Amino acid sequence: MENNNGLGKCLKSLREDIKLSTRQVQLACGVNSSYVSQIERGSKKPSPAILEKLAPVYKVSYESLMIAAGYLPGNKEMSGNQTELNSFLQEKTLGDALVRISELVTELNLSPETLYYLWDKAIEKYGIPKGFGGKAAHGPNNPGTDALKEDEFK
Repeated sequence: MENNNGLGKCLKSLREDIKLSTRQVQLACGVNSSYVSQIERGSKKPSPAILEKLAPVYKVSYESLMIAAGYLPGNKEMSGNQTELNSFLQEKTLGDALVRISELVTELNLSPETLYYLWDKAIEKYGIPKGFGGKAAHGPNNPGTDALKEDEFK
């Protein structure tokens, strides 16, 4: 069982301040009310994706929840700089976005969970390029780009 009482107490206090029930939170953002309760009790640690859904409902920044959950360092250099965390979304290609994410990982000392979440967001936005992979990556019996011709396997 994980211990996230600090984050849970903070979220419960925020929810009560805006006078919402866990059911109302669920209706507002789609996070199951029983899961919200588990987070508030400290028995579950929400993923970055869940925090992103909760932030607007609780009227706090996504970045502040990421810091409270331990996904981002809580230093004054990061404070108020959520734009930097999402800067990879301004890139033109998936490759450029992934390079920017790797720079952010180093600059901001991001956790693996945050890295995976940012990768997922980049792939969601840019998609996987057509022809990604192929027989060279997947083997001769699986569909692909035909980057290697059949006779090259003999």
